[in-house]
Amino acid sequence: MSFSKVATDIKRPFAVTLINTVGRLLNTVGITAVRLDEQKLLNKAQKNTGLSDFGDDDFREGLTVLLHSLEHEAELNLLGRIMAYKQVLNLLKNRLLITDTLKKNPEIEQIDIAKPMIIAGLPRTGTTILQGLLAADPDSRVLKFWEGAQPCPPASGPDNRIADSKKDMDILCQFIPGFQAIHSVGAELPQECLTLMAINFTSAQFELNFNVPSYQEWYFNRDLSKTFIFHKKCLQLLQFYQPGQHWVLKTPPHVSAVEPLLAIYPDARILQTHRDPAKVMISVSSLYYALHALGSDTVTPTMIGALEVKNWARHLEISMQARDRLGDKAEQIYDVYFDDLLDTPVAEIKKIYNHFNMTWSDTLEQTLNTFMAQNTREKHGKHAYSAEMFGLNEDELDEAFSAYRQRFNISKNNR
Repeated sequence: MSFSKVATDIKRPFAVTLINTVGRLLNTVGITAVRLDEQKLLNKAQKNTGLSDFGDDDFREGLTVLLHSLEHEAELNLLGRIMAYKQVLNLLKNRLLITDTLKKNPEIEQIDIAKPMIIAGLPRTGTTILQGLLAADPDSRVLKFWEGAQPCPPASGPDNRIADSKKDMDILCQFIPGFQAIHSVGAELPQECLTLMAINFTSAQFELNFNVPSYQEWYFNRDLSKTFIFHKKCLQLLQFYQPGQHWVLKTPPHVSAVEPLLAIYPDARILQTHRDPAKVMISVSSLYYALHALGSDTVTPTMIGALEVKNWARHLEISMQARDRLGDKAEQIYDVYFDDLLDTPVAEIKKIYNHFNMTWSDTLEQTLNTFMAQNTREKHGKHAYSAEMFGLNEDELDEAFSAYRQRFNISKNNR
């Protein structure tokens, strides 16, 4: 992908260009083709599912804040509006279906979610390969992309959820050429559990896809306890359909949510990943820009760079403050360093197992070695970027992340 001054300079497939051209033409005559009207979206979800009960009202404030931010801040083009509409509608439908399933099967909420492993930390710090290695253990259970997109199977007829997710992944990769080199996606690959939190409309997922600063501010000031209660219900439902010994979950923004996580999952095993933030911010800005620029014609690389430095510095500051307060529970957090994970991945997993008193075997070690042989870095191509693309300079990064680097002994010279 070549980076430019504004999103409209990016070379897109003809279909994307056509959709957004139509949107601009309609705007010139005062027509908004896709409106993000809250009540109409709620009604549409109810009509599509034949259900009416969304469960408790904890999701409604987040939905309202999100839609306002999308309408007034995100500067969406027509494709962005279509994407936002489809995403919100699908989440509302999922909420209706989950609520209905839990009412019909009350035993689901008695399922034990024992000792989940939760990977958190800055993005682009090895979280994906770490989850992949841990998920290679036959006793583990991960959230797949298709499950996150549609947690509930259809009440009747064929189950097309995997096929539907594959279509969505194919479209994303067509609309963003080279996206697989930036971030590997696939219907049957592990997915971040922020997709489950999005069903409660309290999730960092929306900031990943759109420029929604007021929603993100609301998210930072939100008590996530109720959302993690809903998150747990989703895991119970998924485990009801496909059991597993323990969950291996991943969501980088959970780094600022360790206290509510441990409140709802008191025996959780949390893995915090670490890497030089200067390297991370360049890479994460590239990912966010690729996604934001699909739905908005006005987003720029420098805007994304500034936003993400501010965003992740805040996540880490909240995280460090929380770890100071955790006391003995801090033993439930294990620090994983990017360089160590790259150099000796299987040995790092063994250290994690030893720390949490988990069973290790020669068979498991061979399984992990086989996984690494089949999942080399850059298997989908090299992801090229530079600090200059995003207006990032060393002095600003030093100021934003100096406390984090010092606390965790993060060298500027690592990868």
